[in-house]
This record gives sequence, structure tokens and C-alpha cells, in this order.
Amino acid sequence: MTFRITGLSPEPFRPLFDLSDAALQSRGIRRVIADDLRMPCRVSMAHAELGEELLLLNYEHQPALTPYRSTHAIYVRPNASYLQVHYARRGCYAGRVERAC
Repeated sequence: MTFRITGLSPEPFRPLFDLSDAALQSRGIRRVIADDLRMPCRVSMAHAELGEELLLLNYEHQPALTPYRSTHAIYVRPNASYLQVHYARRGCYAGRVERAC
């Protein structure tokens, strides 16, 4: 069985970082500063650094027209364009994964 694991594409989120806080708020989005090491970016699939800017927004991750259609709050970092992959065991860095254009 073959799997392909990816973070979300950064493209739809990039223009949002240029909006004012009022414009973001009108879209139901909040600009936040990471104050906890457990704020995961869903583009890079890595936790934000303390003090790093993030957007907190609602994302439709299951768009199928079924009873299981679903959205949830996610964090997105402004410059996230690659993934850092680790195995579950301590000290087991697997590698960097970049998007193929």
C-alpha cells in the first residue's frame, strides 16, 4: 500500500498575511503570536517557534458532501513551504520534504 503525506499548500494562505487585522477579523481569521510550543502549522506540519506570527483560521479539511463534512481551526505560518519529517522515536530525524513544482 502506498501513501503520500503532505501539508496544506501555502498558496491560498500567503495573501492573508498582507491583510490588516481588521480585514482578517472580517473573514473570521485572527493573527496571533506563538506563545506555546504546541501551535502546529498545517502547511509545514511543524510547531511554531515562540514569538512567531501565525494565522488562526477555520479550514474545511473534509469537503465531501456527506454527514462527515468537516471544518476545524488551524494555524498557518507565513513562510512555511516544506516539511520536516521525523520518526516517533527520539533523535530520529528522517529528512526534509520539499514541494515539487
